[in-house]
Amino acid sequence: MKNKILYIINPISGKGKYDYVYKTIDFYSKLYKLDFEIWKWEPADALDPLLTEIVKEQKYDTIVAVGGDGTVHHIAKHLVNSDINLGIIPVGSGDGIARHFHIPHKIPEAVRIIKKSKIVRIDTATANDRFFFGFLGSGFDAVVAHLFAKRKKRGFIRYAQLTLQNYFRANKQKCTVHIDGKIHKTFPYLLTIANTSQYGNGALIAPRASAIDGKLDIIFITKKNIFLFPEIFFRLFNGILPAAPYYKWYKGKEIKVEFDRPNVKIQLDGEPAFSDQELVVKVIPESLNLIVPSKAIWI
Repeated sequence: MKNKILYIINPISGKGKYDYVYKTIDFYSKLYKLDFEIWKWEPADALDPLLTEIVKEQKYDTIVAVGGDGTVHHIAKHLVNSDINLGIIPVGSGDGIARHFHIPHKIPEAVRIIKKSKIVRIDTATANDRFFFGFLGSGFDAVVAHLFAKRKKRGFIRYAQLTLQNYFRANKQKCTVHIDGKIHKTFPYLLTIANTSQYGNGALIAPRASAIDGKLDIIFITKKNIFLFPEIFFRLFNGILPAAPYYKWYKGKEIKVEFDRPNVKIQLDGEPAFSDQELVVKVIPESLNLIVPSKAIWI
């Protein structure tokens, strides 16, 4: 292989400016004399077999996810434990995974990082054998993720609207969480298992998370009322949520969550999904090659 690059652009990510994104990537990739192709995103049932074949035949050294966390999620799952590098050009609604690694949102700068190709081998994780790379959630954030997936219009403002509209509708969930053998019986409004630090747009749910430490961060938010919403919002976007008394934080390698019912709504990197009554989460250390900027020191 000779550093051949495949860009896959999700046309509905963010504000859906596909033509602009395509032309900008094309221009700067040619400017940097890269060997590349550009594909337009297809539905997962069509894209998955293509990516499986590409990885098997090693047609490309690097595959670049051009979109949000969901785009990264669907592409990266094919690259786990392979020698193919994952690049990210973040043009999504939140881009939490890209933000954690300090990948810039300006397309020319992101393409330049692809050219420089600084590679870090990061951890990934599975939830009942389904991959995730940034975060898993159940509770309030999962409810919002399921509603957001149905929206044709994307972007931070729409996500914020759904968050505000549904904050007071979320109920506590009864679950037992096993973290490396230790048992925690809890009733959280929100349960997050994080490999990276944020949901997106600077919302730091797990500011102490690292994607290279071989562990996952487990967070419980245990209280919710009308007076707490402004405080949680402020703490979330200023990285000081861990100081709150209703924020419970743990680290672990193997996590098992036992819900009080089956078919529980969850989200994987912002993508809606459902869990069985028992959810088994495992970290896979150093299992994905990721292209990061040189300034991404603490990851």
